[in-house]
Order: sequence, then C-alpha cells, then structure tokens
Amino acid sequence: MGDTVQGSMVMTLSWEEAGKRIRELLDLGRYMPREELMRVNVYERTALAGRLLFVARDLSEEGREQGFLSSFRALSGSFNDERDQIVSLMEEPRSLQALTDEWRAFTNACREDRDLLRFHYHRPTELLRQLEDLQREPVRFSVAEEYAPQPQRFISLDEIDKLLRGPDAERGTEDRLAVYAFFLAHPDAKEREMALRNMHGVSGSYGGNDNITYDPKGVSFSHGDMTKPYAKIEWNWTKVRQRIETLIEQNRFLSQADREHMPEYERKQIAAAIVVAFRDVPEGYIRPFNGDPILHYSENVTAVQKLLRDPIQVRAIANELSLLTERTSPDDRHYEDRQNAVRQLAAYRAGEFSLFGEKREPIPEPIEESDLDRAKWLINAYCQAEFGSYADFSDLSYVGLAYTTDEADTYEISVFADLEQNRIVYLADDRVVHEVQTDSLAELNEYLEALDFGAMIADAEDAYRSERAETEKEEEEAVPETAPEEVKGVVGQNASAQAEG
Repeated sequence: MGDTVQGSMVMTLSWEEAGKRIRELLDLGRYMPREELMRVNVYERTALAGRLLFVARDLSEEGREQGFLSSFRALSGSFNDERDQIVSLMEEPRSLQALTDEWRAFTNACREDRDLLRFHYHRPTELLRQLEDLQREPVRFSVAEEYAPQPQRFISLDEIDKLLRGPDAERGTEDRLAVYAFFLAHPDAKEREMALRNMHGVSGSYGGNDNITYDPKGVSFSHGDMTKPYAKIEWNWTKVRQRIETLIEQNRFLSQADREHMPEYERKQIAAAIVVAFRDVPEGYIRPFNGDPILHYSENVTAVQKLLRDPIQVRAIANELSLLTERTSPDDRHYEDRQNAVRQLAAYRAGEFSLFGEKREPIPEPIEESDLDRAKWLINAYCQAEFGSYADFSDLSYVGLAYTTDEADTYEISVFADLEQNRIVYLADDRVVHEVQTDSLAELNEYLEALDFGAMIADAEDAYRSERAETEKEEEEAVPETAPEEVKGVVGQNASAQAEG
C-alpha cells in the first residue's frame, strides 16, 4: 500500500520473477476472478484472429496472384464480422488445422519473398506459433472459492507530481521556471494560488487514459472514461499550491535541464520588457527588433533575446533605451514601462539581475564604441526592421543593403555599404550608377542613420535612367549631319538597341 514509488521502500522484480509469481497465483486460483478467467479462451482467439486478418488485408498483388490465404478472401462483412468468422474456424479442430496449414505455407513463402506483403512490420512466424498453440492441450486453471478480489484503483502521487510539473519539453521548462520565479518573489499563499489559477485558466485535455480539466476551483485528473472514470482526484488550488511548495522544498520541482535554462529564461524576461518599452516610439529612435511591437510580440522578444548575448549590442540597446526614457515625460503612459526596462537592463549588465537568487556574472564591457561598431549597429537595426534578419559583415567592403529588379524585370538594382572605403554604392546591372563617398566612417554613419529601402532603390533607378539618357544623347550627337538617310536610320536603330539593352 502507498501512493509513491519514489522512496527507499522500492522493490524491483525481474520478468522471470514476475512470470513465476503469476504462475503460482494461477495455480492457487488467486490471479484473476472467475468472470475474467471464463473469458480467456474467447479473448485469446479474438485477439489472434484480428492480427491474422490485418496481415491478410496487407497482401500485395503478387501475394494475391499466387493464391495465398485464399480462405481469408472468402470472408465477408465488416472487420468485426470477418474476425468473428475466423474465431469460428478456430473453434473446430479440422478447420483450425486447415487454417494452420494455410498459414504455415504462407509463412514459409514469406521467408523467401518479403514482397508478398505490402508492409513488413507483421510477424507471420509469431502468429503461426500462436495458431499451433491452439492445437495443444491447454492447462486449465480454476478460481479459489474464497477469492473475490475488489481491486482498488487510484491515482498515485507520482502521477499527480508529473501533472503539476508539466511536460519535460521546452514549454514545460518555461512554465516551471515561471512558477518557481513567482513563488520566490511572492511568499503570500493567496497570491501564489491566484497565479496558478491564471496560468491555467479554463482548459483541459482528453486523450487515451488521462483526462485533465482546469477551472477556477482547481484541477480534476481522472483515468478511464471521462463520464465514468475508474480513478479520479479533484484538487483545489490550495492543495495544488501546497504540493508544489513541497516539491520545491524537496528540490524535486525543477530538473537539471530547467536550472541550466535559467539564464536564458531571464534574458527572455528582460527582452520582453525592452519590447514593451519601445512601443509607440517617435521617429528617429532605433528599435532593436523588427515588426509591430504588439502584432509580432513573440518574434520581437526572440530577436532581442539573441542580441542580449552580445555585449556590443547590449550597450547599444542600453544607450538607445536610456535616451528614449530620458525624453519620456512622467505623464506618458509608457514612462513606467521604459523605466522598468532601463532598471532591468542595467541590473543585467552589472550581473545583478536574477529571478532565482542565483549569482550572475556581469556582462563584459566592450571597448569604447568605435565608428565601425556604430555602423554595424545602424545597419543591423535597418536590416532587422526591413528584412527581419541581421546583416552579413563577413566582407566589410560589401555589406548588402538592398536588392530588387525594375518594374519590367529587365535589370537588377542593388545597394551596398563599403565600410572600408566609407561609401554607399548603387548598382544597376552590376554597374556603378551612383555613389555616396564620405571622408570618414563617422560621416558615413550619418547616412546610415537614415537608411530607407525605397529611397535607395529610387535613387539607383533615377541614376540609371539619367545615365541612359546621357548615353543616348551622346550617340545621337555623334551621327554626322551629312550622313545619308539610310545610315542615320541604322545608327538610330543601333542606339535604340543599345539603350534598350
């Protein structure tokens, strides 16, 4: 008797010991009640007939053409009807022998040619042994007169603990860390219970043998049929809270994987605060994420979470966030959110932010921000906002900013930043049509602060059209005034062809 096997009073039985003990109980008439024992023969034949029928239905065309398992093709009706017909064949010695002989021939053929079956997960040889077993003289058991068991079905505490902890997948880790962090920060029992209630809301799952329902009163957990379960518990939120507290005290609520995920979980909370802080920012501020802060909230949090691993990006976000917060009026509805984000990020940089009372290392302070660091930050911010990805800085002389084709799809347009030569280059058909050259990277950063995809493409197209117009004008002026009309025509055609090219 008991409600758990997670303790010192545990015994492990080998399969040999289990088999021996079951046989002893059968001989004593104390293994199963009489009404179950009377159903053994029917159960054995019905289960075997179903498996035989599954195999017969998976015969390949080749197997059918060779005439294997012809007696199965003579069956009719639904699956259950055909199964019952096979059971009837098993009950007569002569028809059972014929069925066994037919299956033996099929099994031998399958050893030579596996393609007789469409699928190869079946075990014809094992089914043959079971058919042959039906022809043996059975061992008959009886039930002791005084044996009338009343089995006690219940849900163990182990199952309840597994339910309260949740799945071992990443979602389970996130939920457990959320509960653990809240319990550490809020010792009040009622606050803890309300948090658990809000986390689950009104929800549930129904499948297989487990039925789970959460509602404002607590959790209901049952086994078997939903309407007539054979075991059920109903715990209110007070009892749930108390059990979780016990698991935490026993160091059994979190797994080792959960603890290893703690720093990343903390970064996620800081990232969420930063995304909220950058809602409704005026023009001129660089947000460290792509997309609408509300519509694309989860994606934005993930993007900022990744940036928080890079000390340079952390400093850049902190500078932009501090500037935004300093210029936010205390009457602004976003003031508290921005103040909160500044505090969390400052604590994170100092190694003082922990939701779990753990010691954290400070974020290394990068060297003084260089003009190159600033350029990378500005380009990354632009690429995230425009494309939802980071820029490629593997070649500093060619950092892509924009690419498209003209409306007629006749030529390609691209723009890139050359951080080595301090310039922005505009290309059309791989030819330089425009260039912004600066004397320093610091001066180039002034242009990078105002990057706009549409404007860059428009500038490249205008430059390309101007170049084409100039070329055509020069070609027209190059035609001699005294040239015969036919020569003028040819030259004009060539010029037109070149212009179109």
